[in-house]
Amino acid sequence: MAKEAGVGPATMYRHVPTREALPAAVLRTRSGELVARRAEIAQLGDAAEALRQWLRAIEVARVIARCVRIISPTSGWVCCSADLG
Repeated sequence: MAKEAGVGPATMYRHVPTREALPAAVLRTRSGELVARRAEIAQLGDAAEALRQWLRAIEVARVIARCVRIISPTSGWVCCSADLG
């Protein structure tokens, strides 16, 4: 997984102690980013544009959550980056 992310194993384990903890860490990070994005969108003056951006942010969060497979520690990371286009 570290290789796919473009980092070394030591870097990955410095931030995430075990392979099993990785999906939760990814979802926790994305949740925080979604909250921050909501605050940015709330500042927009155009309601239609705010709705469009919020729906896009929710869709990206949904795809990422789907990409994090929490079936077993050996199932690995499944990335659906084509869904983010």
